[in-house]
Amino acid sequence: MESSDAQAVEGDGLKLADAPEQMCLVEVDGLNSATSMGALLASEGRRGKTEWLVVYVRGSTTAILFLPRETRCHSLVRRLTVCMEWLEAAGMSQILVALPAGEETLFKNLLFLGFSRVSKMVMANQLPNWCGGYTLLITDFTEI
Repeated sequence: MESSDAQAVEGDGLKLADAPEQMCLVEVDGLNSATSMGALLASEGRRGKTEWLVVYVRGSTTAILFLPRETRCHSLVRRLTVCMEWLEAAGMSQILVALPAGEETLFKNLLFLGFSRVSKMVMANQLPNWCGGYTLLITDFTEI
């Protein structure tokens, strides 16, 4: 399911009734299938320039956040915090943030805040080819 209005995913899916504004949600069965990759790329192409793309892996506690294509630096950190608080309240514990290549300042800030970089080997072996233009950072709320 995808929603630019961040409507709730019913059934066994992620409960998103209180989602922040400017969220585009795509729910996939896994990260390495062609079907999931197609859904993700289609959602990426349709989302607005100021919308976050949230990829939820169905049946898991994992979500990937893709930053808005256009944003102001001061609002980005605040919106990231709001988004992560929402995901934690929705039961997510493992959050990945996909940073476009070249986002060095935000990369360093997130490392300082406790995120870890996902190794290139893990990305190559477990994640689809769309990750090539991104640096993935991960945090796990269960370890905090």
